[in-house]
Amino acid sequence: PQEVRALKTLDPCCGSGHFLVALFLMLVPMRMQLEGLDARSAVDKVLADNLHGLELDSRCVEIAAFALALEAWRYPNAGGYRTLPALNIACSGLDVSAATQEWLALAKHNPDISEALNWFTRTFKDAPVLGSLIDVNTAYYEGKTEGKASPWQVLLDAKVATDDEAKTAQVTAQGLAMTAKLLSERYNLVATNVPYLARGKQCEALKEFCENYFPEAKADLATVFLERCTGFTPIGGTSTIVLPQNWLFLTSYKRFREKLLTEETWNLIARLGPRAFETISGEVVQAILIILTKGTAINGALLHSVDVSAPKTVSEKAGKLLEEVLQTVEQLKQLDNPDCVIILAESSASSLLRDDAKGLAGILNGDSPRFQRQFWEFNCKGEDFVYQQSTVSTFIHFGGLDKVIEYDDTNGHMRLPAEYRRDRLHDSDQRGNSAWGRWGVAISQMRELPAALYIGNKFDSNIGVLLPKNNNVLAALWCYCSSLDYNKEVRLIDQKLNVTNATLVKVPFEFEHWSIVAKQKYPNGLPKPYTNDPTQWIYHGHPCGSVIWDEEKKWTAIADKRTD
Repeated sequence: PQEVRALKTLDPCCGSGHFLVALFLMLVPMRMQLEGLDARSAVDKVLADNLHGLELDSRCVEIAAFALALEAWRYPNAGGYRTLPALNIACSGLDVSAATQEWLALAKHNPDISEALNWFTRTFKDAPVLGSLIDVNTAYYEGKTEGKASPWQVLLDAKVATDDEAKTAQVTAQGLAMTAKLLSERYNLVATNVPYLARGKQCEALKEFCENYFPEAKADLATVFLERCTGFTPIGGTSTIVLPQNWLFLTSYKRFREKLLTEETWNLIARLGPRAFETISGEVVQAILIILTKGTAINGALLHSVDVSAPKTVSEKAGKLLEEVLQTVEQLKQLDNPDCVIILAESSASSLLRDDAKGLAGILNGDSPRFQRQFWEFNCKGEDFVYQQSTVSTFIHFGGLDKVIEYDDTNGHMRLPAEYRRDRLHDSDQRGNSAWGRWGVAISQMRELPAALYIGNKFDSNIGVLLPKNNNVLAALWCYCSSLDYNKEVRLIDQKLNVTNATLVKVPFEFEHWSIVAKQKYPNGLPKPYTNDPTQWIYHGHPCGSVIWDEEKKWTAIADKRTD
């Protein structure tokens, strides 16, 4: 809009009103400045014209209304405590079934609204679950006839009832009509922190609704709401949303990313990382801020980004948001990334690691305490067990070699009945078998992704093995994966705590560069297995012997005997 008085804003998940209050404090001084209004008039006009809120929980609606009213009463020179204009805040989760009997009394006094009440009963039957996800325009226009008023307008225009029972019913009905009216309109700015709920934790009604109306976004309620928010805006309208970051890179959201990249203009992504909320501790939620404009992006349109995930406190992150230099990438080029993953940095690499190596998942046994042991629990490893490689906590040539697993090595599966392996494990006890007997790189799939050389044994599901398609790639692959560059590239596309084996090979890989590095570091080739750690099954066994990597000779060497 050309004038601030015409700006319509909505928070469809307004909770206790924080976003509405923030918008109020921005818009009041703007209208005072631009329209020459005094504080009282500006406060009243912002409340009446600019701010709109919806919320599933009726208690939160009351808190949000009070928070906004309190801000209006205490605004300087605005008249203090007084009667305010009606606030455009409504509950989108009202239980229609509870009001049906009361509505019979209302319809008896006013037959013209019977049809409208029936429409509300059908459309809002799941309102306590769906709330602001309900699209009243779709429900209304499916049966609309020319010149017919909308059901919500019929209730809002209804004459005031006379008896007490009908009056009570009319208050409920008009409250729901206000909700429908807010749901039916378009807004220039939608700003909210959406609710988060993975599909596996949703009730059946919510699952079915998301499947039918938001099939690409259905994996989480947060992404469903992101798509719903864009539906509230006209072409050129803006949605600015707080939500978790995982949809930017997880494979299950590929179609959703494709849809948004082709149908919306992406303006800004700010990565907040862990501990971005004062009331949520630890790394429970890793959120982003995203700003989208309704309408297809033009060729060459730039997506801006800022990353404040590293700072540890809320105040540090807030400060960095204002200070950090924005990075830019072309929006439509994101469609060329593997699985349309959002990568917020330009790369000069001409090829991806998956061109030279496969990322393999390891054995999933279903019950590690039952099937796994430390190798040193036995005087001699029995035939029922085989060596198994697992995770390391730091970058090291050889590590994670302390476990054995109960396994039928002859037939290539766990020592369990075929039905159990098929029905419970889905044959995942055979994962990674194409790597057995060969060398590669074992990536521990958490945090900094520490790497060790993989030496061909069985490996568990906590590591991903990068298996080179050609043996002459191995040294270059190791140099890359044991560098900080590798972790940085993986984390550009996946900030999840644990990274999948498929993601591990979706990063750029300059073979020529890393081949040169490998020739410098390992002119004699990669070392043979060695360690001084007696908890590893490749330990040389000498009680005071010591073997080290000799940087000058670029090979292993016998060091001074240990006296500890």
